[in-house]
Amino acid sequence: MVSLKTKEEATILFHMSIMRKSVKKGFKKTYGKEGKQHLKTFDDIHSTFKSQVEIDGLEQTEYYFDQEEIVLLLNFIDWYIPELEKSLKASGGVSEEDQQQITALMDIYNKLVQDKEEND
Repeated sequence: MVSLKTKEEATILFHMSIMRKSVKKGFKKTYGKEGKQHLKTFDDIHSTFKSQVEIDGLEQTEYYFDQEEIVLLLNFIDWYIPELEKSLKASGGVSEEDQQQITALMDIYNKLVQDKEEND
C-alpha cells in the first residue's frame, strides 16, 4: 500500500500526462510489441490517479499497486527526475515551485520503494 497526499497525486498525474507521448515512444523502442502492454499499465495507473484526484476530498489516499505497477512507476520516476532537472536547468534554472514538484516526485519514489521492499 502506498499512501499519497493530494499534492503528490496531482504532481505525478501532471507529469505522467505531459510525458505520455515520450513514454510511448520509449516503450516501443525498448520493448517492441510488448511496449503496448507497458503503455496500457502506464495508462491504467494514470487513470487511477486521475479518477481519484477528480473525486477525492481527502488529504491522503491509499493505493494498492501490484509489483508490475510499482516497478513501472519506479522506473518512470527514476528516468524522469534527471530529465526534468536537465530541462529546467537548460531553460534558466529551477524555481522554488519546480523544486517542490521534484521533491514530491522523490517522496513518491521513496514510498514506492518502501512498499516494494515490504512486499518482496
